[in-house]
Amino acid sequence: MNKITIWMAAMVACGIANAGNLTVEWVEPKKFRDASQDAYNSESGRARVLKSLEKYFVSEAARIFPETVFVEMAVTEVDLAGMIYPVPDMDKIRVIKQIHPARIHFSYRILDASGAVISEGEEKLRDSTPDSNMRARMLASYEEHPYIKGLMLDWMRDKARSMANASTDADG
Repeated sequence: MNKITIWMAAMVACGIANAGNLTVEWVEPKKFRDASQDAYNSESGRARVLKSLEKYFVSEAARIFPETVFVEMAVTEVDLAGMIYPVPDMDKIRVIKQIHPARIHFSYRILDASGAVISEGEEKLRDSTPDSNMRARMLASYEEHPYIKGLMLDWMRDKARSMANASTDADG
């Protein structure tokens, strides 16, 4: 059994409360490739980014999944799109190019109201075209970290859709 599976089993056994119907655990965030808005990947910068991502994941999960569905995530890697470069007379600038795509790796479990596992697995999501992703560009004017958020939004919608299709197939 790997470390993530053990963590998830412990989380269910201990009955850790979650916010809404999604719980996020950041597994060894100091090892995340690029999870900070500053050029030094500082702990405070990383904490701010992860808090922002978690808030978004929780709010979108509450909107997308039924109230009777619970999602547990253990995130093992975050790499924001682009690279941060210092700029004279400015703090910094993040340059987005295809060579530095957004990535997020995590394991997950989706549970029904009784605690039965509906779906589980590991995901390694990657935005392979960040410089041409129009939806993310539109989100960028309103949201921080639009590429990671876009990856997770797509994943949640796909999971919810496949659960609905499985339910329809079982009923019909």
